[in-house]
Amino acid sequence: MSEAELQSLRAKLSTQLSKDTPAEAKRQREALSDLEREPLLGPVARLYRAFPRDTLDAFRAGLVVRYDSESAEEEWLLPEDIAFDAAAAFPGGARIISGNDPDGWKFDGLNVALSTDADLERAQAEAQMTIRYLAPPQPSKRRSYGGLATSDRTMPISFDQTISLAAMPLREFIAQANRPLPRTACEQLTAMKLTLERAELIAEAATSNRRPGKTLACMTRSDILALLHKKLGLQIISDHYSQWFIVAPLKDRPLVEFLDSFKDMHEFRSAKPCGADWGWDGEFLYARAEDVRTRNLEEVPNRLLRPWRAALARQGTLGLEEFAHISLLTDEQISALKRNCRVLGLGETIISSKGLRLYGLLSARRRKEMFGRGTSIRAFTQPQLATLAQILAVPASRAKPSAGPRVGIYKNGWRVDNGTQQPSGRMCEPILLTMHAEAPRDRFFYDTMPTRRLIEADTFDEAWREAQAQWSDASKKSLVRVRNTLYTLTVTFADDSVRNVYISVPARTSYSEWSESLQK
Repeated sequence: MSEAELQSLRAKLSTQLSKDTPAEAKRQREALSDLEREPLLGPVARLYRAFPRDTLDAFRAGLVVRYDSESAEEEWLLPEDIAFDAAAAFPGGARIISGNDPDGWKFDGLNVALSTDADLERAQAEAQMTIRYLAPPQPSKRRSYGGLATSDRTMPISFDQTISLAAMPLREFIAQANRPLPRTACEQLTAMKLTLERAELIAEAATSNRRPGKTLACMTRSDILALLHKKLGLQIISDHYSQWFIVAPLKDRPLVEFLDSFKDMHEFRSAKPCGADWGWDGEFLYARAEDVRTRNLEEVPNRLLRPWRAALARQGTLGLEEFAHISLLTDEQISALKRNCRVLGLGETIISSKGLRLYGLLSARRRKEMFGRGTSIRAFTQPQLATLAQILAVPASRAKPSAGPRVGIYKNGWRVDNGTQQPSGRMCEPILLTMHAEAPRDRFFYDTMPTRRLIEADTFDEAWREAQAQWSDASKKSLVRVRNTLYTLTVTFADDSVRNVYISVPARTSYSEWSESLQK
């Protein structure tokens, strides 16, 4: 329906309403059409906090998320308490939704839509309420033998009214959607000055970032707050996330001004905004990340980090088993680990792949079988089969002709050979999975970050002599060996065709670490 047709229909409905409804009901309808309302963030904030992970991802990606009070799908059903609060934003809406409207307006449904703009910078929330009015019977103008006839039919009149519940920058919306922290005025807190020396920052930091002429401390927000507790004696309650910041020294800076700077913090490496809010109740200082929901999706529990750190301390590097377990994490968690692996104490490199994920899904017995005669695919669980399907799927655009058949797994009755779909049958069923490792290959680099130079050498000693010849100030910590071990996953099908999947696992060791290991 065009805009002109819609306006014409509204005019006809308004005319009919003015003829067939009482004056008070007409005024009620006019009041309900008033869209100039103050933002109402309460029900929207509760709805945002109730988002499941998939819905949150859709909202952050710019899609419209819509909940309806009459939805037949429980996933998109608007909770009753939120529907009531949103209806209360309409004039007279609370009476209508509760069925106590004296003018006869009936509630027919309410939906709330949350969305972001195309630039993912602003958030909007709108509520649309459908109301219905049953017009009383009216005398008919046609004459009958007994006089004027009276129609016993009532005329239902329906209206959709829309108001804006919230419209603000996305970061501000996410921050306000969290429950507000207390902010009690305190002269003592306002009068405090803060001085942070470079040496104490580096001592408190998990790691440091070396730059020409200076060394900067890389710290979490929890590290910063712990330092405030030591220096100022403040009692602090804060969340803890693995977000790392470069903290510069400062002198005699107002504490409140320093706390306000938390809102503008950006994560080290990724430069993503990850601000935090703070509060004060007269006794405790509070700090909380603005976007708690997103931070929770990225965080890796300490119970998982501890055995990986222990393996790194024991072996000097993470291996196949550790990377396989890491590949079982979510995409958000893996991305955060890759950004922060060094400061989390997990070495210099984190790798993940579908092949590693499949290895991690298998039991210890099946892993042992893979390196021997092979393990049967027919007994795989559904998650293992789904991962295998992702590994073996060959998009037609990427398939290239080769001497042997390029075999993909059958899915929905089809398989892929050389980019051409063929009907599946018993002969293309994958039946056996084997794995073997090739001899490790060493490569030596002189790594000064961000520059990384390859050194042609066969041993650490040869590489060190070459590094000294090229750089007069060569450091043993900058000379590293990357030992790559190539693992081959082989899938055998019932027709004896095979498909190989390769997994390269690097082990990074510095010359100084290697020398220390020899002395032990």
